[in-house]
Amino acid sequence: KGSGCLLFLELAGFKDVNDSLGHAGGERVLQLATEALRMRLRESDTLARLGGDEFAVLLDGFGGAAHGAATAERIRAAFGDPFSIGNRSVQVGASIGMAVYPEGGGDAGTMMRTADAAMYAAKRSGQSHTTVKAARR
Repeated sequence: KGSGCLLFLELAGFKDVNDSLGHAGGERVLQLATEALRMRLRESDTLARLGGDEFAVLLDGFGGAAHGAATAERIRAAFGDPFSIGNRSVQVGASIGMAVYPEGGGDAGTMMRTADAAMYAAKRSGQSHTTVKAARR
């Protein structure tokens, strides 16, 4: 077995966007966020929307925790500039959690729980709109 990395992220400020722009505006922000994420990942990486404003990224051919942190930084940068929705400028951020295999869990379920817990720890830390926390089991 090799190593691997799973990133979980939740858009920060998405509820406000949905409340102010409605469902159609919220869906457009999700589309733009997805495009921005894809542009910062390699073709071999996997991006999945988990539901609502939560996403998962599975890094393929993972090169260690430093690579996971560098990818998280590229993802953070994806939300540095606001999105244009019609004639409005919309700013969202992201809370990002990371689980590294095998330290973050020996199976997919444990890795997902570890990355999810790390994402919520990043969200609670409130240091900025975009924070990265790595957690171990």
